[in-house]
Amino acid sequence: MFELPNKSLYYIHGGIEACKPNKHTGPEIRTFYSMHYVLNGSGFYKFRNKTYHIKAGQSFLLFPFEKIEYYPDPENPWEYTWVCFAGDIAEKTISYTGFSTDNPVSPVLPRKEFFDNYKILFYIPQTLDENYRIIGTLYQLLADYIKLYPNENDSEAENKIMTKANLYIAKNYSRCDLSISDIAKDLFISRSYLYKIFYTKYNLSPIQYLTKYRVENARNMLLSTKESVKNIAYSVGYSNPIYFSKVFKQLIGCSPQDYRDDHKN
Repeated sequence: MFELPNKSLYYIHGGIEACKPNKHTGPEIRTFYSMHYVLNGSGFYKFRNKTYHIKAGQSFLLFPFEKIEYYPDPENPWEYTWVCFAGDIAEKTISYTGFSTDNPVSPVLPRKEFFDNYKILFYIPQTLDENYRIIGTLYQLLADYIKLYPNENDSEAENKIMTKANLYIAKNYSRCDLSISDIAKDLFISRSYLYKIFYTKYNLSPIQYLTKYRVENARNMLLSTKESVKNIAYSVGYSNPIYFSKVFKQLIGCSPQDYRDDHKN
């Protein structure tokens, strides 16, 4: 088991197995998450008084501190790969996916996107110098689940994401190098999912929202300070004052200097 110092998310173990027809796991309770991806065949997963029939291409998630049981279909035994993980943000990260205790099984998902990262995880030499590579691959695997099997029905989770996205933008909009990828990475979601929830809430893409946010802050600075247009451009995240003036005019209808002059008391 390798973990980052703050234990935010860490890999425990993983592997791949072609199960014999009589293999049976559980009933048992674990203290960590375990994500399985079925490569071939089919099997059954018993969880909270329900039995799920799972086939190739589907994933199923074992939740910590819950009684679980799973076994192959004896007529078509499954082969699956798995990864076990835990950490302070594990529950939060899973909440961004479509997995929940009410829905612990995914639809069929593309094999390549998932199997490649599963393989990397259990083939990486388990040495201290590979620690961060292991953690990075685990993050990428979970990001793929968020991208391809997002939580599209949980408005509460999306509202939490939006709140954190807004706070991140408010804190970092002055950075000239701020990218939408930076925001998505901080939230542990894909760019496409970030786009979806921004467009649903604001009818704007993330970059359009960031641009409006920067221009609104520039408007306030033009009226409340004596800073030059050049310095204001830098302050709201534009390294090129000429480009800033062009963007400002597109949104407001006049140049920054004209806006300041027109609104003088």
